[in-house]
Amino acid sequence: MIIPPRSSARKSKRKAQIEEEDEKEEERETTENKPVPPRSSAWKSKRKAQIEEEEDEKEEDEKVEEEEQSETTENNQVPPRSSARKSKRKFPQFAEEQSETLENKQVPPRSSARKSKRKAQIEEQEESETPEKKQITTPKKSRSTVPDEMPYTPSLRRNRTSVCPPKIMFTGVVDEAWEKIVKDVGGVSATSIEDCTHLITDKMRRTVKFLCGLAKGAYILSPNWLEESKRMKNFVNPDRFIVKDDTSEKRYGFNLKESMKKALNKRLFDELKIYVTPNVKPDKMQMKDIIKCAGGQFASRMPAKYDEKVVVVACEEDETKCSSALKAGIPVVKAEFILTGVLRQEVDIEQYRLFTSTSHNKPTTSKKRK
Repeated sequence: MIIPPRSSARKSKRKAQIEEEDEKEEERETTENKPVPPRSSAWKSKRKAQIEEEEDEKEEDEKVEEEEQSETTENNQVPPRSSARKSKRKFPQFAEEQSETLENKQVPPRSSARKSKRKAQIEEQEESETPEKKQITTPKKSRSTVPDEMPYTPSLRRNRTSVCPPKIMFTGVVDEAWEKIVKDVGGVSATSIEDCTHLITDKMRRTVKFLCGLAKGAYILSPNWLEESKRMKNFVNPDRFIVKDDTSEKRYGFNLKESMKKALNKRLFDELKIYVTPNVKPDKMQMKDIIKCAGGQFASRMPAKYDEKVVVVACEEDETKCSSALKAGIPVVKAEFILTGVLRQEVDIEQYRLFTSTSHNKPTTSKKRK
């Protein structure tokens, strides 16, 4: 369908109407105490050109709408409007300001109220022409569930970041099947208690291995840990398999799990230098292993000078050998200072002191340390 061009009289009438609207708007803004910059002749001519373009676009839109209606009746399909055309119709004032800036012309700023009003009018017009877009909601992803049993990578110290296989040792229990599990699952059989990270036993025992393992912070575990690791084909978390022996714990007044935590945080005999007399049981070399695993320093000679960090472990038979230490005021204690002290993870000199005669000992200020 061909649309006849608009007459010059109609265009002139339309221009006059728009000019009147602009003048009324300027007067309204002036009454609201808003400064209105004077309109230049260049701006007015630009405005007239814009109005003519709007009229031409409106005629084109009417023509396109009629063509769309005719095509709809034939094919029942309406081609969508292009995004460039929509943006041009939606924000014509932005295109005008950009062109004026490029031409180095001063453009009076538009008031925010006017821009908001214009945008609202254009949006209402677009909503009436195009259907509303449906909001698509995506379902939230569900959190992944964590399995109860996860493969466990052992680490003896909390500050150790290197990944290494567990070094396992047995005390009080011997079974070739368990030793085979260690190799099959990927562990290592420890040859020295100093290298051991996991000690396997069926109950609490005051063996050198047990005391050394506890003193250095190794896991003290039941054989069920190996059986479960075999079933999972990987070493599982050992926290559920720590040895529980209520009778022994009550007898010696300690809790194995709590003592293991303390040993992990700090070695019991850190900064202590300990000398052991010849007749002490366990013997001197076994005591040396326990002292070193607990972080202490083993003294090879009887100390003769007082130091608050020096302790002598002795027995009744070695009283004469302790005379020089006693005269210097060095504390002399029983073997339980080490044996029970490691179990409880506490240093208590006063409870296990030997030879308390005032003729030997000088007053000391040693205190119980946990």
